[in-house]
Amino acid sequence: MLHEHEKHRLRVKKKFLQNGFPKATPQHEILELLLFYSIPRRDTNPLAHQLIKKFGSISAVFNAPVSELVKIKGITEHTATLIKLIPEISRIYSEDLNSTVSALNSVDEVGTYLLTRYAFFADEEVFSLLSMNNKGKLLSFDVIAKGDISSVNISIRKIIEISLNTKSTTAIIAHNHPGGLVTPSESDFEITSQIKTALGQIGVNLIDHIILAGGDFISLADLGKI
Repeated sequence: MLHEHEKHRLRVKKKFLQNGFPKATPQHEILELLLFYSIPRRDTNPLAHQLIKKFGSISAVFNAPVSELVKIKGITEHTATLIKLIPEISRIYSEDLNSTVSALNSVDEVGTYLLTRYAFFADEEVFSLLSMNNKGKLLSFDVIAKGDISSVNISIRKIIEISLNTKSTTAIIAHNHPGGLVTPSESDFEITSQIKTALGQIGVNLIDHIILAGGDFISLADLGKI
């Protein structure tokens, strides 16, 4: 007969297998489930709460050094190793996904692809470049800048260098609004215009600027702003 603790774990696992992690899932609940697999006989909910309180967010937990993680009572080196595996596996998954994309020929395909890539940037604003050939084949996905995009210096020179190195003929830029809305700002329109002009000078056509937020996305091309 299962103890109440074991029943709770089964309910949490079943909930995840049926629904995944909906957008509103508290971050400590995600960590609680992960910790099941290294801490078999302890309630991991309080420990998950403690990790979020200590580091501030789930991404900060994953990025924390092992030396800091093991300072928390209940986090052994074994558990810290499991936590550190997550960003590494995510990076490899993301790179592999990039290599297996055959073509991105519609806004929906681009948006779906970017939502997967940006799942790893939940807590920070990231500006990226998708370099493609004239058939829509993705040649490269590159992060151009991180931070507050309204104030961070977007390196147009870096965008040009990547475009030349990949020999791309078309490009899409993208950025996210963590915790915000997909509504574009005036600075979004301005940087789009600047990048389109710069890429046009080397024969690369900027075909879209995708903005992502909260599992949704918007296309500036669809808005007639490209």
